[in-house]
Amino acid sequence: VIGYVGWVAYALIGLESRIIKPLPPTPTANVASVTTPAATTGVVQQVSLSSPTPDPLRALLQGRINILVLGTDKRPNDPDHFARSDTLILANLDTTSKTVRVMTIPRDLIVDIPGYGKNKVNAAYLFGEYYKEPGGGQALSVRSISQLFDVPIDYYLTVNFDGFRKLVDTLGGVQIDVPYALDDYNYPSDDEGDPFGDLHVHFDGGLQDMDGKQALRYVRTRHADNDFMRSKRQLQVIMALRHKAMSVNLIPTLPTLIDQLGGMVETNIPFDQQLALAQFGYGIEPSKIITSTIDREMITPSILPDGSEGLELDWVVAGPMVDAFFGRTSGTSLILSQQAAVGADKPPTARPKVGQVNPNRATPIAKGTPRTPRTTSTRVAAP
Repeated sequence: VIGYVGWVAYALIGLESRIIKPLPPTPTANVASVTTPAATTGVVQQVSLSSPTPDPLRALLQGRINILVLGTDKRPNDPDHFARSDTLILANLDTTSKTVRVMTIPRDLIVDIPGYGKNKVNAAYLFGEYYKEPGGGQALSVRSISQLFDVPIDYYLTVNFDGFRKLVDTLGGVQIDVPYALDDYNYPSDDEGDPFGDLHVHFDGGLQDMDGKQALRYVRTRHADNDFMRSKRQLQVIMALRHKAMSVNLIPTLPTLIDQLGGMVETNIPFDQQLALAQFGYGIEPSKIITSTIDREMITPSILPDGSEGLELDWVVAGPMVDAFFGRTSGTSLILSQQAAVGADKPPTARPKVGQVNPNRATPIAKGTPRTPRTTSTRVAAP
């Protein structure tokens, strides 16, 4: 027993050096909205408050903790591939009320990417990786999301396709109740190694046991319905993973899982905080886990300067949900500040670069280069 515990401790120490990737030591601005008295027209003023980088040695942060989770198609053995963030999930942990809130963010949501202007939120990771920004794609994604919602992002966690499959398989799979049959004839085969191919992916409706490969396809498929339903599937699988992790003894599988996750998972969460957060998560009652989505009523279709389609967040509709998610007392200040920003700011100018990056492709493309069409679909057996 002592030898086994020692091996687990050794593996954990080895994993820490392989997955912990701190962000640049620039603080994330925590902007508080302050409304002037009614006699002065109620214009919202922005007051910047310094939010220093979390101290790795302190106890679990008290109050609200924001963690950005990025699912990427990063391939450690392919340095020529520039990854995208295929999935974006924001977790808000309230250590005081012992509550966890989870919100999915549509990858086509238009945000102001610092230094690059308006673009789809999933482009932030690509730009950060391709242009070698300090901290890479995760740092630029954190800054973009922090700026969008006007909150500090304390931590990030990235996991690639292989890491997600390994996690699900190590847990012995997950059980998912598929609400209706799904047929996606244009599922991107990049998780199978072909960045420009298509697969036919099918799921029957009803209760199903899924392994890592099937679960990954379930959370990624979107052509059978839309991105909003895909967001709900992602939340569904997250809850199923938590339920499975709570019901099995993970200790015997820890050394194998830890060894395999190196290179597939990256985070800036210090090791002691990881343990504290894991303990916090195990103690949360199911009724204290609240899921939120940015649905179709909260967005407006829009066209970006490059002609691609994106989604603009309607702050009047989405403001109350966003404020409730972050524990703000009222949605009024956030809505007014966003409306004022939209009316006052000039369209941002993109940073001049030699080439142009298309966030919908796996690699950067030169200006004027025509898009490469996908190959003929290859159908695969239903899971």
